[in-house]
Amino acid sequence: MGPAFVAEVDGLEGNTIQVYDLARLHFPANTRRLLLKTSNSELWQCGYTDFERDFIHLAPKTAEWLVKRKIGLIGMDYLSVEAYGAREFRVHHALLGAGVVILEGLNLSRVPPGPCELVCLPLKIEGSDAAPARVLVIRS
Repeated sequence: MGPAFVAEVDGLEGNTIQVYDLARLHFPANTRRLLLKTSNSELWQCGYTDFERDFIHLAPKTAEWLVKRKIGLIGMDYLSVEAYGAREFRVHHALLGAGVVILEGLNLSRVPPGPCELVCLPLKIEGSDAAPARVLVIRS
């Protein structure tokens, strides 16, 4: 729970979020919880039920850049921060290895960009390294 920032990432070349895509957004330097709203959000809004393999995701260098920026939580508006079919899981290893919490599968379709309060209530599953969560974004 705490302050977060919703950043709208658009104008991508392809489906991979590169460092320069986030650097140009100019989100506050003190941001520790960052939620990324992309065109993936449209998939939630229109009731799309098929799995989209070509979803927008982070590049490994972008994950490393987020760690250097001291981001403690990253949220994505589709089912993974990593490209479909990734074998080495470099994005996950970079983020989780630095203690960054990953929220995946967020529906940000009706959330405007900007500052907010984030409430994330994961299910407590003993012995698990992940869990479903109810995530709320509260705008002031």
